[in-house]
Amino acid sequence: MQLPDKCKELFLEGITDVMFYPKEDCVIPVPFSMAQVLYINNCKLPDEPTLRLATSGENFVIAESLSVKVTQAKQGYGTIYTYNINANIEFGGENVRRAYQIMRDKSYYVVLRKLDGSLLLCYTLPGSFAVENNNTCSEKSQDRTFAASLKALSEPIPITLREA
Repeated sequence: MQLPDKCKELFLEGITDVMFYPKEDCVIPVPFSMAQVLYINNCKLPDEPTLRLATSGENFVIAESLSVKVTQAKQGYGTIYTYNINANIEFGGENVRRAYQIMRDKSYYVVLRKLDGSLLLCYTLPGSFAVENNNTCSEKSQDRTFAASLKALSEPIPITLREA
């Protein structure tokens, strides 16, 4: 995906699901240079993610809105990509709270599902994953938002999963 030099932000379109998998439970064949990877085949992920944010379906957590923003910045000899994931939770707020407690201070890979069913991996750099869970209560409503951020050496990488 080519962007003009002045364009430093990219909102990914067509994302329907965002799934968070613990790094230690994933098998991802890492190539020599992450910055030049076009795709990764034969990945193995756990059967269920720690948290799955979806815009529709019968999932534990349904997001009213889901956004994934990628910001790139040149640093040293390469480009660092910062991912900001935000979701306004419609259903399943209690599941988000439990997942947040599990995910704090740990490292996760983020996998994005697009409308066409394809999967994209956000390959998290060590020590760069963070989560945030906000709950706003008023007299008439309760609003919950979930946010995650991470840094990577590349844009989202198309992946295929290992056959069982």
